[in-house]
Amino acid sequence: MLTVVSQKMRTMGKLLLAIKASTTLANFLEVLKPENYNYIIAATKVIAGFDTQNLSFKSPSLALQLGTDLKFMCQVAKKAITIKDPLMGRIENRGEKRNDISQLHEMIASHWSNDIGSLANKVLNEKKIDNPKLLPTAEDVALFNNYTSSMASEAYENILN
Repeated sequence: MLTVVSQKMRTMGKLLLAIKASTTLANFLEVLKPENYNYIIAATKVIAGFDTQNLSFKSPSLALQLGTDLKFMCQVAKKAITIKDPLMGRIENRGEKRNDISQLHEMIASHWSNDIGSLANKVLNEKKIDNPKLLPTAEDVALFNNYTSSMASEAYENILN
């Protein structure tokens, strides 16, 4: 569990750094606004290794996972603002901030699949096609079945003796 949390924090940190590189936004509370959606998309493409020539991702699963992580972050931020969590600091216009986060969450839920997901899924499917799974032949299955049966019989005989 700790590994998963620290990995998500690293990933979200990379996203924030990529956003900071092209904007003046300083933290995620500033980022979580619907008008910053395009910055989030651009930063996702940067850290997932989007290749504009081939229209593919170096890490398509990361691009997909970021959408899920961002939706979760929106939910956590809304809760923290609602319960006036002291870690959020002093926030002016809590209702407006909650509304901004809700709108961004809705945008991610409805548009992420078109903006990021379709390309990422295409790349993942191409990788699956390029690496076909080899199934055993009927002879291999029969050979394996005979081998395991003989091993089981031998083990049973050893137990009896």
